[in-house]
Amino acid sequence: MARLMPPSARLLTIEINPAYAAITQQMVDFAGLQDKVTIVVGASQDIIPQLKKKYDVDTLDMVFLDHWKDRYLPDTLLLEVSCTAACLGWAGCCCRGCPVDGPQAL
Repeated sequence: MARLMPPSARLLTIEINPAYAAITQQMVDFAGLQDKVTIVVGASQDIIPQLKKKYDVDTLDMVFLDHWKDRYLPDTLLLEVSCTAACLGWAGCCCRGCPVDGPQAL
């Protein structure tokens, strides 16, 4: 995905587990994408409010959420307050309780 993005685009990923983040960083470095991909270590509810100030993010072209199901709505609401998002996606939508019509369906 990162390799196909326009030159000015960036990909930010949030990972709560430092060990997983370290492995991901090794893969990003191996792929030569360290200038395009930023791995942020921490909890989504702590990182999302900092996106504008700390990571210079005003607009998100796409957001893909794949984490604890009880964080979908709170993080979606944080994203709405913190940034302008063109597209939100949820993982695990084949499961019962999937937000079919967006966050308001939760």
